[in-house]
Amino acid sequence: GVSRLFSQSLERATSKMPALQFFKFILIDYFAMKYFLTLLILFFALDVSAQIRGTLLKSNGKPLAYTEIELVPTYSKKMVMDGRFYATSSASGKFSFVNLPPDKYTLSINFNDSPTDLSPYPTYFYPNTETRDQADIFEITNSSAMKTITFKLLPAFVAGKINGNIVFSDGKPVIGAYIRLRDIAYNYSVGSFGNSKTDAKGNFTITGFMGREYQIGAFAFDCDLKKPCDYWNKLIGAGESKVFTLEAATPAIKFTLRQPKDVEKIREKYVAGLIWKDNGFGD
Repeated sequence: GVSRLFSQSLERATSKMPALQFFKFILIDYFAMKYFLTLLILFFALDVSAQIRGTLLKSNGKPLAYTEIELVPTYSKKMVMDGRFYATSSASGKFSFVNLPPDKYTLSINFNDSPTDLSPYPTYFYPNTETRDQADIFEITNSSAMKTITFKLLPAFVAGKINGNIVFSDGKPVIGAYIRLRDIAYNYSVGSFGNSKTDAKGNFTITGFMGREYQIGAFAFDCDLKKPCDYWNKLIGAGESKVFTLEAATPAIKFTLRQPKDVEKIREKYVAGLIWKDNGFGD
């Protein structure tokens, strides 16, 4: 293309001006080297060992940066804890999967997982479906060619505030209770335990995503309620709200803490992953 046209023009010029013959070879060597270096840079800029690579896009078609997606073997109904199956998009939305073992995979975001602040998206599969049965299958073999794709997501969820109030059975406010939010679709709690607590009037504010169904759990510990707890003492009460859908008009969520006989069932529902006994949660 451009290199050939340049060479032809240079040949015509030097044939008419013999004095330029010396510079002809210098110029040809210069452009040949420049072309070679360009190819070399492009070669190393690409992840030549990648088996699957592509671009992650927002619903508006713009690159989505620093967002994790995952490959899940088709035999598995949950994410497999193997670093090779995860990729995080770059600032320009680029991602790649390397050193994948031979198998069949689906590509997704938030596979069997609720949306988070860092990844506020519904579970979605490549190329454009919310149902895994309709997702494309990537079959990786020892001789399979590299696949280059574009993965465009659904619109991100919009965050919304959830306000509420918690009282004891005698109507007094529960001060310093830990608040936990449970995503109904996935039947487990989201966020970090202990990040949200009730104030001196029993009020709290937490964040969820508009349009999703939630339930709120609360836990009170036996400590000086006028001061922050330095550690989690004996659990003295727990409670949970009714299931609700977060909307712009969602009213304040109010409920009462129950007595210890109901605590075990409620705490298992919201913080089953924590080791209660080792952290002072034991009754």
